Amino acid sequence: MQLKSVTATKDFKTHVAFLMVGIAFFIWSFIGHDDTFAWVMLSLPIVMGVTATVLTYRRFTFTTFVYALGLLYVIILMIGAKYTYTYNPLFDFIKDSLGHSRNFYDRVGHFAQGFIPVLVFKEIILRPGHMKRGPFFHLVLLCMVLAFSAAWELLEFGAVLISGMDARYIMSLQGDMLDTQWDMFMAVCGAAVSLLLFNRYHDKKMAELE
Repeated sequence: MQLKSVTATKDFKTHVAFLMVGIAFFIWSFIGHDDTFAWVMLSLPIVMGVTATVLTYRRFTFTTFVYALGLLYVIILMIGAKYTYTYNPLFDFIKDSLGHSRNFYDRVGHFAQGFIPVLVFKEIILRPGHMKRGPFFHLVLLCMVLAFSAAWELLEFGAVLISGMDARYIMSLQGDMLDTQWDMFMAVCGAAVSLLLFNRYHDKKMAELE
């Protein structure tokens, strides 16, 4: 019992450290951001997600592994909010250097949209016993990621309607009329790669937590 208490205290301090790093990136993202409306729309889901995670922490604590990946996801999203996904400086440099037709940071963000949340969904439905492992378990996870990605696209659609701005600006189409489909495809690919790489390791971490 004492060992569990020490481990729990150590994990809690690690989780708080992750939160502080995330807040630091949130502040950094706001300083000198490219466009205020875009920053608000892109950072709002992060604020909502992190707030929900903090408020439910005692009732449902994720593995430290998932919190670490969650921090990485927040960083990716806050970089996107600061520069917008269309004008990320590093990927602008890559675009110019390699002669690409567009800035591909948007693709990175949507790959991460599946790569990280799929493990979050896995814990949410598996640990409380909402669903048992079976032949369709991983298919359900991929479908959840696809639904999550589609919901994100609908939020972008709503932002276009609310703002009255050019859809190509809000949705980072960059001349690609299939951008929405590519975004959802990248999310599913990210989820599949994540499960292939981390499924067993994540299972081990969940077992240790239980």
